[in-house]
Amino acid sequence: MRKPYREWHPKPSSLIRKEVRQDTPMQQWMQSRRASRPISNSVAINDATAIKISAVFAAVRILSGLASTLPAHVYEAKGDGVKDAEVNQHPLASVLRSQPNSYQVPAVFEEQRQSHLSMWGNAYSELRFNQDGEVISTINHHPYNVLPAWDEAHAAYDGLPRLKYHVTDQNGTRTLDASRICHVPGFGFNGLEGLSTISVAGDSLGVAASSDRLVAQFANNAAKPFLVVTVPSFLDDGPFNRLSHEIREEYRGDQTYGSLLLEGGATAKSMMLPFKDAQLLESRKFQGEEIACRWFGLPPHLAGYLDNAHFDNIEEQDRALLVFTLAPMLIRKEQEWNRKGFHGDQRGRFYVKYNVDALLRGQMKERYEAHRNAIQAGWKTVNEVRQLEDLAPLPGGDELPRPANIWGKPDGSSVAERPPEKQQRREEDPPIERRTHDPRLAALALDVIQGLQHAECIQAERSASRPDAAQRIRDWYEGHELKALDKLKGLQPEARAVLSHYREHRDQLLKAVTDADPSRAVEACIAGWNCDPARLANSLTSTGQA
Repeated sequence: MRKPYREWHPKPSSLIRKEVRQDTPMQQWMQSRRASRPISNSVAINDATAIKISAVFAAVRILSGLASTLPAHVYEAKGDGVKDAEVNQHPLASVLRSQPNSYQVPAVFEEQRQSHLSMWGNAYSELRFNQDGEVISTINHHPYNVLPAWDEAHAAYDGLPRLKYHVTDQNGTRTLDASRICHVPGFGFNGLEGLSTISVAGDSLGVAASSDRLVAQFANNAAKPFLVVTVPSFLDDGPFNRLSHEIREEYRGDQTYGSLLLEGGATAKSMMLPFKDAQLLESRKFQGEEIACRWFGLPPHLAGYLDNAHFDNIEEQDRALLVFTLAPMLIRKEQEWNRKGFHGDQRGRFYVKYNVDALLRGQMKERYEAHRNAIQAGWKTVNEVRQLEDLAPLPGGDELPRPANIWGKPDGSSVAERPPEKQQRREEDPPIERRTHDPRLAALALDVIQGLQHAECIQAERSASRPDAAQRIRDWYEGHELKALDKLKGLQPEARAVLSHYREHRDQLLKAVTDADPSRAVEACIAGWNCDPARLANSLTSTGQA
């Protein structure tokens, strides 16, 4: 068997069960390639010791957790200007979104996969197919248990040696064809395997581990200083050994802060570790930031380093995490799924795409302004916006608005071609009758009114049991009426109709809080408001003057 070219050798894993290590030649060779690499500070770094470093744990946990929250969708390419359709009935879609295998959910599967990719630079998933060649399940293998190698006896379609994978599990070592392993390599040089972050960053991790060990030893020794004992004359072996033994016994463990009985003119002097001169705290902070940010690509504020963080750039740093760290990994995963997750004529017709919209969502105000601009500009429908906000579609919400300033008037003329005297209403012009009922406008109005009524219900429940309920309700409704007029100003409603609606609710609540059981009376009052939002929305969008 030809030995594959490798620049870096992974480290041994304490997570691999010993019963899978058999004395076969393959096992002996794999065992040799997993030896820990000694580094300059004499600390052996492997997966078991590296994960104990807080910066490593934080980086791997955050990256893996983020990857597990991104849903993977299967789409069918339509072409010819038609929007690609999401496919939910494809077997691979079920594997990616419902159940990768019999014991894992997609979030756990993807989290494990990303942890392998972050720490060891490679993620290996074995694919299992049905009789039609479609993927029905997949399972992750630890990178230390998988060895890619070239099979020179068989050539691929392009004439190069065929790639095979030697996989070791509880059943021994198996050789699988490349089509059965979904391999996602990280950054590397040979084009076959990614570099192990643990191996490449061994020196940095070793320095951090040594600093942690020094602090742990100091704390385990109850943070006591060094003790220097001097005697006026030279001691023979007997007295020296007895004094040394007594000091060790009396100056450790629970006796740390006990008293020493010295004889023969001996004196004791304590000396502290020069932590300040050695800049131990600064060094530990630098090593943690270097590991999390430089080796794993995590923004400093996510790793807990906020010295240079500003709240006005936190959002940009989060976007940088997606663009520079997660995006390369996601693209690798998508391309590998597209290459091996589909067979025959399905390849090129279907494709996998991770949805990163959840990470790109800004603040509520920014999102709503962007939605409003998209609808007003005529390149998004109401239901498309509602889908982004995880809201149910509305009747008539799939019609794309066609603003006249962009698409022109139905007769072919533009807004600028209209006579100047008709571009704006004059004071002497008679009122223009509003159009008949528009379901899209009514749907938007209904959403706003329902939100306003939800705030009413919360305030009513909070005020029901208070002794000053009546005054609190009057004060609150003064501001609520102005808020309602501001939110509904786009509909150009008559202020009288809006104010009448909310003053009717106010009067009902004022009467309810005077009841013998105000809480129950308020609940009954709120229950009677169920049809009010729809009635008000219809009245504002169907009748009246503009």
